[in-house]
Amino acid sequence: MWASLSPQQQASRPYPLIAGSVGPYGAYLADGSEYSGDYTLNEGGYRMFHQSRMQLLKKAGIDLFAFETMPNFAEAQALAKLLNDAFPEDEAWLSFSLKDPEHLCDGTPLAEAAAFFNDNDQIAAIGVNCFSMMKIDQAIPVIRSATRKPIVVYPNSGEKYHPIKKIWISSKHRPSFFDASKTWAKAGATLIGGCCRTSPDDIREITEWAR
Repeated sequence: MWASLSPQQQASRPYPLIAGSVGPYGAYLADGSEYSGDYTLNEGGYRMFHQSRMQLLKKAGIDLFAFETMPNFAEAQALAKLLNDAFPEDEAWLSFSLKDPEHLCDGTPLAEAAAFFNDNDQIAAIGVNCFSMMKIDQAIPVIRSATRKPIVVYPNSGEKYHPIKKIWISSKHRPSFFDASKTWAKAGATLIGGCCRTSPDDIREITEWAR
């Protein structure tokens, strides 16, 4: 996210940066709608839900907000408006939740969603999280075609849950984070990490080459 800053500006920022997570309203509903984006509030409703949580995060001393795992385009728009109105001095990265490499969970084209925030100075980076690590390389070019902003990606492990056996099953073809993250970087991602079912070892593999 800070790739466009001068070395002096980068040195003046605290390290590491602490991002305050602002997740989707659908997770609060506890009905699985965070995986579909199939929920609706007006802008005022989203604002009422998110503003108090963002105020607490700001009070706790975060460096920026992380609007993450966003499956619903209207909610992302409302959050950006709230950021502008109530937190005009702050920045956020915005990462979407996808149903496939070209669409948000609610069906909105990813390129359309990324392009919408391209000229918003408070949105510091745009990307995807909690999408399979084996598919996320397909989403990066879609984002890059629509925005000049830095691209953030932090996929999940790509494992699938077996509800009968109550275990997670990993694909035999799952690449290492060491190899996969290099591919994401070459595709244009500049902030790279991991989401659900990833481990400190996975992050360590990224830092092995990134440093």
